Amino acid sequence: MLLEQHRQMQTMLAEKEALRQEAEQAKREVVIAKQQTIELTSTVTKQKKELERSERTIKELLQALKGKKRERLDPNQLLLFELGELEQLIEEAARTEETQPDQNAATKPAARKK
Repeated sequence: MLLEQHRQMQTMLAEKEALRQEAEQAKREVVIAKQQTIELTSTVTKQKKELERSERTIKELLQALKGKKRERLDPNQLLLFELGELEQLIEEAARTEETQPDQNAATKPAARKK
């Protein structure tokens, strides 16, 4: 009887150790999963920003293609540039447009008072 109880105790201790090891492994897996979630979230955020930037560039290019006749571009001209160069040109044009109204306002003569 005492021998039987000793065997049961050893079995229970072995099971306890196995459960402890499984719990430790599960904790490590949870930590890894959290790290992967953070990395994936970061990647998704970066990809969304890149997609938004690309969509904005496409929209601006389409507006340039469909703009006023004097401002229209031949679609074949766009093949001469890389995407990064086109984005830079669009940004420069936008900055120029933003500063031109201020310059025009400064060069217009003041209205006469009667």
